[in-house]
Amino acid sequence: TNDGPIYGEVAQLFWPENSAVLYAATHGRGLWRTEYPLFDKIYVDKDWNPPFPLPSNGSIAFPYTTFTDALEHAGNGSEIIFISGGDHDEIPSLVQKHIIDKRIKITLQNGGNSVIIK
Repeated sequence: TNDGPIYGEVAQLFWPENSAVLYAATHGRGLWRTEYPLFDKIYVDKDWNPPFPLPSNGSIAFPYTTFTDALEHAGNGSEIIFISGGDHDEIPSLVQKHIIDKRIKITLQNGGNSVIIK
């Protein structure tokens, strides 16, 4: 329901480290934020398991562990890149809807791997 900040001067943009939220401070119009990552490329690695809890944001350093998470945060025309191959347990109808509606491109980082959506 929010298409972004009103036309006006943006005094500052900031993106906290390891966050998927972009903030825009406007002059006299408040603070605006978006919770979607602004990556053109979003990474998925079902095997990603850091030694201590870290948030996933879809970057190559902090990939999503499920394809569904990547789809929900992908913008129109994004590319989702699988780092790990193998079986990914997902909801096929949700996957198909997002791929068609958002025109998402799906690739594998390693061309030798294969991905199976169950």
